[in-house]
Amino acid sequence: MKIISIVLIIFLTSCGYSPIYLNNNLENFEYKEILSKGNEDINKKIISALNIKKDNNNKYKFQISSSFKIDELSKNSKGQIELYKSTLSVSIKVKDSKNVDIKSKNYHKEFTYSNRDNKFELVEYQNSIQKNLLEIIIGEINLFLNS
Repeated sequence: MKIISIVLIIFLTSCGYSPIYLNNNLENFEYKEILSKGNEDINKKIISALNIKKDNNNKYKFQISSSFKIDELSKNSKGQIELYKSTLSVSIKVKDSKNVDIKSKNYHKEFTYSNRDNKFELVEYQNSIQKNLLEIIIGEINLFLNS
């Protein structure tokens, strides 16, 4: 029994498996120009989280466009909102000095949730949803830019 457990431990620890998100060493992305459109708060959070910086010696341009909206999905017979949907959309483009797209990708995440009786709790919950959707998209953008 001991031999089997030792063999299992050796195989499981030396198989070379490592999670994708384990690499916490973010590269410094440097671009000649950083263009931002849409929701400035979201754009700043993405640029900061990805460690994107300006470098005049680089020939590439980075363009980001984002939007966050909250839609009412359904109402009850009294006209009160029962369901909301929060949607976060981000578009990323990397261009060369001639404005030709080198890399581009669109991200779209949404989340549906019920209304809250307390409006303060509803706003806090919506902010939490925005933060969570943003973290998911930042992880995907990081993988995209590193590939």
